[in-house]
Amino acid sequence: MKTTPDIIDIYIKGPSKNDLLDTFRDFKDFVSTDEQGNDEFFNSGNGFALDYVGAIQETPGTYDEDGEEITAPIYSQDVHLNIRCIDKPTKLFPREYDDYATILETEIKAIALPNGVEILSAPLTPVRKFA
Repeated sequence: MKTTPDIIDIYIKGPSKNDLLDTFRDFKDFVSTDEQGNDEFFNSGNGFALDYVGAIQETPGTYDEDGEEITAPIYSQDVHLNIRCIDKPTKLFPREYDDYATILETEIKAIALPNGVEILSAPLTPVRKFA
């Protein structure tokens, strides 16, 4: 019988992509450097899938019947990153983040990280942790 591991979704926001990269640089396999020396997020790795969302649309734009823009959409000032953990966060986070990782495995609450980055409390849907 195959068992499904707990999946934990972690929702994160920060002031900029560089702030997110700086915060998660030491996390297991989250950030890589390309041939030009630019840091980027891995899309997935052993025990996680990562999605850099960027700015989120807060107010949709309006358009006429021909599709011409009347008012531009408004985007959040912050950028967002989602991490789906297939392994427990304590296996993915560096040792100095053990307290945060343990909290994420047991509670749904906001956590402040360095560089103005914040782990958000889970929205009502999708649920952060499901079996």
